[in-house]
Amino acid sequence: MPLYLKRPETVEAERFDPSGPGPWPLSIWPHPAQIPEGSESPNAGSWGHVDTVAGRKAVHAGDWIVTNKQGKRRLFKADEFDSHYTPAPEGKE
Repeated sequence: MPLYLKRPETVEAERFDPSGPGPWPLSIWPHPAQIPEGSESPNAGSWGHVDTVAGRKAVHAGDWIVTNKQGKRRLFKADEFDSHYTPAPEGKE
């Protein structure tokens, strides 16, 4: 059986850190500005949802939101992201 390599692709990625200085990724729904102050996170341990190619996924602290050139999003846990992606060289788009 022939073997195939996945074509390299440059993507945008942002790590979600709810305790960071912000701004939060706009892809998170509901955006924190829509959650009343003092409210708990939307569901146990999550901070909202991201619409991805695999459907709506809960986003947790440390998750990576990856957007490809076609604007399609995927959500990765940190260890999954690290096994699939590496920083792009300077100036590569």
